[in-house]
Amino acid sequence: MDTTLSETQRLLRDSLRDYLANEVPFDRIRDLEREGGSDRALWDYLQGAGFLALPFSEAHGGEGGELTDTAVVLEELTRRACIIPFLETPPPALALVLPAGEALADEVVR
Repeated sequence: MDTTLSETQRLLRDSLRDYLANEVPFDRIRDLEREGGSDRALWDYLQGAGFLALPFSEAHGGEGGELTDTAVVLEELTRRACIIPFLETPPPALALVLPAGEALADEVVR
């Protein structure tokens, strides 16, 4: 199995890594952890930049990416110890959409 990232995946990783390094300081992460909250600003960025829509087909309003793309995003978020509900959102929705058929998938994703 080839685990080499594609050029697109490397760009995805690098752009998210740069954003996190510049916009999500460890002090903020520590404060959120103490408060028991999640990082709404980061969540809004991920949504607006299309990271949350990566694994979904373009026909369903997604980015048409591969599961590996989502893994790249997850790796960067965990590498930075970001406090957001990433595992609770795209993966469960994807589990519903993949076996669902077009009509239900369209309803669930949009």
